[in-house]
Amino acid sequence: MDVAPDLVVGYAPGYRASWQTAVGAGSICVIEDNVESWRGDHIFDPPLVPGVFFTNHLVTVAHTHVADIAPTVLQALSVPPPLETEGQPLLA
Repeated sequence: MDVAPDLVVGYAPGYRASWQTAVGAGSICVIEDNVESWRGDHIFDPPLVPGVFFTNHLVTVAHTHVADIAPTVLQALSVPPPLETEGQPLLA
């Protein structure tokens, strides 16, 4: 966890990380054709998985929204959000 990214933005439609990446491994190829269908993973095909929020902190909001991500990131960086920021921080 000490070398995990703080934020993963995602990929262009039709692209994703490799199957090996899903299990913490690497691939010899930088780019390769996907000859299998996407199924049951969250590496993700955006139309199938519009958003997944992973955290090891307590989430204090019952109903979350994508607009909550920016204030959450700003809170984690101890930066006050601008007044016009939509959403609310998700973490305790």
